[in-house]
Amino acid sequence: MPYSGIAETLEALSEENCQTEKVKIVANLLKRLPPEFLRPVVRLLLGKLWPPWELREMGIGQEYVAEVLASLSDGHTDAVRFEDDPGTIAQNLITNLPQQPLLPSKLDAFEVYQTFRQISAQKGPGSHHRKMAYLKGLLLNATPLEAKYIVRTSLGRMGVGLGPSMMNAAIARVFEIGECAVKEAYARFPEQGMVALIASRDEIAEVTMTPPTPIKPMTFRRAKDIEEYLGKAPKRACVAWHGGLKIQAHKVNDSAFFYTNRLRNATFALQDLANEVVKLRGNLVIEGEFLLVCDGEILPLSEVVRRINLKRYEQELDRGRPVFMVFDLLYQDGDEMLRFGYAERRKRLSRLVKGISVTDGGLSLAEETIPMTSQEAEEIYRNFQARGYQGLVVRDLEAPYTPGVQSNRDFVLQVAREDTS
Repeated sequence: MPYSGIAETLEALSEENCQTEKVKIVANLLKRLPPEFLRPVVRLLLGKLWPPWELREMGIGQEYVAEVLASLSDGHTDAVRFEDDPGTIAQNLITNLPQQPLLPSKLDAFEVYQTFRQISAQKGPGSHHRKMAYLKGLLLNATPLEAKYIVRTSLGRMGVGLGPSMMNAAIARVFEIGECAVKEAYARFPEQGMVALIASRDEIAEVTMTPPTPIKPMTFRRAKDIEEYLGKAPKRACVAWHGGLKIQAHKVNDSAFFYTNRLRNATFALQDLANEVVKLRGNLVIEGEFLLVCDGEILPLSEVVRRINLKRYEQELDRGRPVFMVFDLLYQDGDEMLRFGYAERRKRLSRLVKGISVTDGGLSLAEETIPMTSQEAEEIYRNFQARGYQGLVVRDLEAPYTPGVQSNRDFVLQVAREDTS
């Protein structure tokens, strides 16, 4: 398939404001594709050329793009460092090149896709120049419109208003399946190129959790105020929240994998916790809160994020003991736990993870209390407040886990700081 078809589709999307029409534009392109082109084309349209958990990055910023464009136009590209859209600058520069190709563009979409993946694979000495050479090669063979979207893709900023919801709708439209079914498949396998391919095989209903592939986490709304909490908390679980980072952990045989809420792979930074997770019985997916504790005190969230972002060993890895406060079980030995109520999931989790301790480090169950009255709920709140907790999560005992959406039965209440003046 010519890359020009993708560039023209992206341009049409950028000029259309109606979401329904955007869905039709994408669907019209996808329905013409053979199955083997679905995954790369969907990824090129979204500007996401690999899943977020894949340990790969483009490694190209505006400085790279400015340097490449300068080499094509005698160095007159200082504006690319400051303009909002380097893609438009690239389009104008290619339009005004003194030497234009004699033949129309023959860039192949799969060739562009593979070239970007080659760019992301460049490491070590000389990688800067190799990345530039690959990008320059694409632009030299591109039409002005193709150059616009090649540059935008290299920066990961497509600027056409196409997101996951519209792509799900387009996939449903092309393959004549329910949009809800596509959304559920995407929540369990959050990479839409693969979802499109699965839909083309009429296997969308067969998508299940496949560890170590992460699922989209369920989110929680914030309670309006403490009055709402006091009215709804009785006979529900109140789970302590310490202000850490929500993490999804997968144990597959003798290996452990960790993912953030945005599905970034954080396994390297959490190797010390991996040694704890692999001791658990069976193949599992568990969800919890990652903390760092030093001298009995929980370190700020900024320290936790700093640890997660580490890409190589540094002395900072020794700052604070890692703690993983586990609060949910999503998968166990080939069986999704999502359909079970929270109480059943917690019961099974408590058989796997023992102990409730923030300061000891390692793996622990998150603290949980079930109040029977509003008065007991208030006592729990005051207790958490006195102990300096950031908040509490109120869980409906019968509610299933719904990946990728906000729970309509659970909520979070932030605990107000106790006045010590």
